[in-house]
Amino acid sequence: MGIGTNLKLALKEYDLTVAELSRKTGISTNTFYAMIRRDNNKISPEMLKKICDNTDITVYDLLDNYDELAAKYYDPKASKEEQTIGDYILTTMGNDDNLEGIIEIYGKLNNTGKKIAHEKISELEEVPQFTDSDNNIYIDPNLQKLYEVAMQKALRHEELTEEEEQVIIGIPGQLRQKGNDPLSYENSHSFASSEEELNRVIEQRQKQGEELLVNDYRKLNEIGQSEARKRVSELTEIPRYIKPDEPPQD
Repeated sequence: MGIGTNLKLALKEYDLTVAELSRKTGISTNTFYAMIRRDNNKISPEMLKKICDNTDITVYDLLDNYDELAAKYYDPKASKEEQTIGDYILTTMGNDDNLEGIIEIYGKLNNTGKKIAHEKISELEEVPQFTDSDNNIYIDPNLQKLYEVAMQKALRHEELTEEEEQVIIGIPGQLRQKGNDPLSYENSHSFASSEEELNRVIEQRQKQGEELLVNDYRKLNEIGQSEARKRVSELTEIPRYIKPDEPPQD
């Protein structure tokens, strides 16, 4: 969709009229009507800032390719206008609301989903694009494509091949050893002698998990954080990662 269509949808979502948007931003109604009618994929940095700074409408609402535009900030070949938009998007993406957002998404996952969420964020730390790192790690585009296909199949509840399951989980990744994982069911329950103690241990493990998530998340740059939110959010669409954990079988 173009920016005009996205703006029209955002106005409906936030219960705003074009006239109200005009008053809040100082931009004429004719300009907004023209934007909606033309529905192209370009917007000036000034207009983007005025809309997002003066309303609840966000860059995510307006720009389908916000991650690509954000990357323009680091592109020496990008125009000054593109870099300005990229800078603004990165500033917006880096606020505390996004951190709270990924914690909220993380809280919807069961223990299995949370472990995979940690793996996905850890994998992003190995990609220079997402950390501003200078190391030269090669990312196989075929592996990235396999991941995208596997996620789509998982979202449709289709059966996955062993290779597809591995690429989703992050193998070869950095899966924690059983017994050393603070998120494991066994560690959360093995020393709990009462319901009260059990609840205390579970709460402690959940807090540790959140602290690990935040620590890894903060290692990423703004583009990496955006990708992390996307990947963790995708896990909430897969039933086996959000259904209640089952006790281990004896």
